[in-house]
Amino acid sequence: MGTDESLEVSTMSRPTQGPSSSLEEFPQKIGVPLQEPKNKQPLNHLPQEPPKSWGKSWKAGQTCFTSAERHGLMVREDGEQPVRKEVVLAGKDNQPDWNRIAEKFDMWLPQLAPVGEALLSALEARPGERVLDLASGTGEPALTLARRMNGAVEVVGVDSAEGMVRAAQAKVDREGLPGVSFHCMPAERLTLADETFDRALCRFGVMLFGDPLVGLKEMRRVLKPGGRFALAVWSTPETMTTMWWACQVFKDRLPEEKHPAIDKVTSLGGRGVLEEILGAAGFSTFTVERRALHYEFDSFDAFWDRVEASEILKAQFDALPPEERAKIRDEVAPFARDLVHDGLLRIPHEYLLAAGNR
Repeated sequence: MGTDESLEVSTMSRPTQGPSSSLEEFPQKIGVPLQEPKNKQPLNHLPQEPPKSWGKSWKAGQTCFTSAERHGLMVREDGEQPVRKEVVLAGKDNQPDWNRIAEKFDMWLPQLAPVGEALLSALEARPGERVLDLASGTGEPALTLARRMNGAVEVVGVDSAEGMVRAAQAKVDREGLPGVSFHCMPAERLTLADETFDRALCRFGVMLFGDPLVGLKEMRRVLKPGGRFALAVWSTPETMTTMWWACQVFKDRLPEEKHPAIDKVTSLGGRGVLEEILGAAGFSTFTVERRALHYEFDSFDAFWDRVEASEILKAQFDALPPEERAKIRDEVAPFARDLVHDGLLRIPHEYLLAAGNR
């Protein structure tokens, strides 16, 4: 299971405007050349260590991909504030094979369910509306909304992975759910008419888009004027705890191109990054809330069995020689030691929830 709580909320209100091209045209239109930071130290909003509540399992120096370079953040020669260069390409895109693991991805639904609930609460869908779920995966939170509304809303889910779409649509067919359907469609190329949806949501998908800015522009395009959106993205690397643990044990065993895709997964989690890209996509009024999410398991063994059974790290395990694979579990276990309380392992994570209107 999982639990969820709010940590911090920021509100953005900008003059109404259409989508901006400023991000996608870096560095050509920045007006000054870009260079790497001279000291290559993490920016202030990219912490060098996890929250103190994580316990004593973290050791100094065990940062994973926290430099400005890894986050796609560069500095300008004229001394102005750092800008994000090519947000859409930040981080290595060595993601899991979503088609392959589609049938196993539901193993993580209990841990992610609180995020879906938070999104649906922020979305405030009403009877008679059309709702779009981008990067819907195996169908959540679209299916939860469809079950609750029982045909009172029309829900359309899209995902670029055919395996995910098949898994989601199979649930619709099996349950006979009215008013919901799933389609294979990348967020950056929605074959949907302009201004035809009242609401849009996306749970942990935007940062995985091939081009997050274009995907957000597409979401805005299909929303009706005043239409509402809600989306969630992972925060910084050190607060994406389970993947951060994996980074520690794989980073000295595998070449960088085979590391877990933590750069991509957390590419929109730095301070102000999500706000910046939402503004560039044309959204003018929205809030961004920093929230805590705890994965709960009966034990570390239960957690690690889930990791292995879901094949979420299959690419990394397959790249190791057999004698090394057996060591991974034992090296990850100490990270979780201080997170067991009253017989329950609670693994803290942090994510951002953005909600607003077109």
